[in-house]
Amino acid sequence: MGDILLGLPVIIVAAIIGSIIGILLLPAGQRGDVFDPDVITPAAVVSMGLVGQLAGEGFWPLIVARWKGRGAFRDFGFAIEPIDLAFGFGAAIIAVLGAGIMRVLSSLAVGIDLDAEESGNTGVLTDYEGTLWVSVIVAGAVVGAPLAEELFFRGLVQHSIEKRFGTYWAVAGSTVIFVLPHFTNPSLKGTVVLFSSIGVVGAVLGALVAYVRRLGPAIVAHMLFNLLGTVVALSTDSDSAAAIFALRM
Repeated sequence: MGDILLGLPVIIVAAIIGSIIGILLLPAGQRGDVFDPDVITPAAVVSMGLVGQLAGEGFWPLIVARWKGRGAFRDFGFAIEPIDLAFGFGAAIIAVLGAGIMRVLSSLAVGIDLDAEESGNTGVLTDYEGTLWVSVIVAGAVVGAPLAEELFFRGLVQHSIEKRFGTYWAVAGSTVIFVLPHFTNPSLKGTVVLFSSIGVVGAVLGALVAYVRRLGPAIVAHMLFNLLGTVVALSTDSDSAAAIFALRM
């Protein structure tokens, strides 16, 4: 459990370093925009911050598994087999449907208008569309996040909790910890809706890993889920449609 707590500052520091690199990549005249609340954060800063965050999430479990265990393959089941494509596809469908249903139900419960609710995750791609950095964000969402987050949340976190408290608590605990960093909505009601839908995704991925004892199917499902979300975010102006999908930006 201590490795989970130690991983949090590692991830935060990695994200900060990435953001600093992004600031240094900006023209000198644009660096002040980073600290202006009325200006959209430059794409380079967002992109490099994402790269740093994912690097922290991905490499820390690998370091822990090598340092204290038998490696990520044996400790976390960090492997993809052909059958995982089928498992992952099925899980992605369940996650999409479950997240969509939960989002509608939770919005009705708290009384908000989905079309009027805006999430930071849904606009980030369209904000930077047309820039070279959008390819970094897309690659991070579709490839980097599934690999790094499954290693950290379903690998290190779920595995560590399971050793102490059992499978059910491990799935529940990893889901809660998975949901918290996805905070992007400034309103309480919007946060409830966002966390509810993302919680379904985390629970599906956690249960899948607990069942097959490998990260492969969850990685595939996560990639498909984020790919669909990215396509929706880039092809529609509707925040409510795009927000169904928990893009990890």
